[in-house]
Order: sequence, then structure tokens, then C-alpha cells
Amino acid sequence: MEEFLILFVRMKVFIVLLIGIFGTTISNAQRLSLSTKSDSCAYYYYLGWKNVLEDGDYSASERSYRKMMRFDPQFLLGMSLLGRISTNPYEQDSIKAILHKRRSEIQGDERLLLDVFNELLKLSSLRAKSSEKAKAQEKKTLKLAEANLRKIAHRYPNDMHTKSEYIEVLHYRYGPKAALDSLRTLASGNELENPFLLGYAAMMEAELGMFDKALQKAQRLQIILEDQHVPKPHAVFAAIYLKMGKKEEARIAVENALKIDAGSIDAQRLKVEIDKMK
Repeated sequence: MEEFLILFVRMKVFIVLLIGIFGTTISNAQRLSLSTKSDSCAYYYYLGWKNVLEDGDYSASERSYRKMMRFDPQFLLGMSLLGRISTNPYEQDSIKAILHKRRSEIQGDERLLLDVFNELLKLSSLRAKSSEKAKAQEKKTLKLAEANLRKIAHRYPNDMHTKSEYIEVLHYRYGPKAALDSLRTLASGNELENPFLLGYAAMMEAELGMFDKALQKAQRLQIILEDQHVPKPHAVFAAIYLKMGKKEEARIAVENALKIDAGSIDAQRLKVEIDKMK
């Protein structure tokens, strides 16, 4: 009887291991493989994306990316994201120099993504310096981003952050209707409840003048995130109210977002626009 129990326990452990192995294989087949060998580095890489896209919390995202780099200082894709979110121009210039020198070390689909992030980093740096080169860089960056992100978004359907970046690029290049159409093509079912996609869809609906639909989506987003102290819902409401011409409601919403994360770039941009309203 004792031998039977030992055998039974061993079989259960074996089955659990098999499920873990095959489950990971299936999941990884749907998600871009990263060059880092550190599980902790990868964890904070994805957490940083969640912080900024789903929560709208830029400060938390920066903290996640800095933790990520402590676990693997050589992770170039992650380094590019830290450069994008950093507000230190010297740090950004240092990261740009490293990426320029070493980006050939990364190949395949991860290189496609790295090239996009590298160009976006250059763009944000030129914009911060009010450089005349920013417009030319923007055109180059958006063209490359559309081509590369389209490939990644279709090859790895579980890479939600890549889909999100792709939708944003389409919005910048072709406007809200094209972006909404692509969002509905790329995402379905539970994915449409993803806080970033839901919030972004709400803002695009508002841009198209469909305010009732926009507010319904924003209210749904608020319900989904009601247990989390994050700026995302407030920033989305602020963007919608701004399009509706409701200055006071927009101002209150954006102030609520900034109380949670003073470093929220989305909320900061909205505040500038709201302050310009008559």
C-alpha cells in the first residue's frame, strides 16, 4: 500500500510537470520569444507594459523597467523601453548610443520590435529638444512601426502590448476610424475588455463624435478597474470630456489622474489641452 501511494504521488508530480511544460510551450508559441534568460527580467518587462498601457501609470512602469534591467542589464529590448519612458535626457542619449552600437546582436522578430522602439526613442528625444528633425523622424518612425508591428501583431496574437502599439500607430497615420476597424479585426471576445483597448476605443469613439458609445466604454473601463487605484479611467474620461467641450468635467478627471500618477504623460498632455480651452 505504501509503495502504491509513493507511485501515485510521483505520477501526480509527473503529470503536473507535463502540463506546465506543454502549457508554457503553447503560451510561448503565441508570444514573442525574448532574448533574456532571466525569468524575473521577463516578468518586469511584461509588468511594465501592463503598468503603462492597462493602468496608465507611467511612474509604476518606469519602476518596473528599472527592476527589469537590474535582473538583466544586457537586455536590449527592455533597455529601449526604459529609454522611452525615462525623463532624463542624458540617460536617453546613453541608451541610444548603446542600442546603435549593439542592436545587431538581436535578430529575428525581436529585432523588428527593437528597431521600432529604437526609432520611437529617437523621436521622443528630438521632440523634447524641439528639433526641426522631429517631423522627418516621425514620418520614418511611423512607417517602420506600421510595417514591423503588423507582422508581430499577427504572428503573436497573445502579445497584447504589440497589438496596442500597432493600433496607436494606425491611429496616428490614418485616423480613428481605421484604428477602430483594425482593433475589431485584431481583438475579439475577452480581449475587447482589455483596459488599454477598451479605453483607446472609447477615446476614438469620442474623436468620431460618438459620445454615447465613448462614455459607455469609459464606464465599463471604470467598472473593470474599480478595485485598482490607477489613473487610466480618469484619463479616458478626461479625453472624452475634452472632445465634448466639457472643460470643467475634463479638468476634474485629469486632476484625479494626476493625483494618482503625477508622471502620467497622457494626463499631462490632456491638462495642457484643457488649459488652452476657452
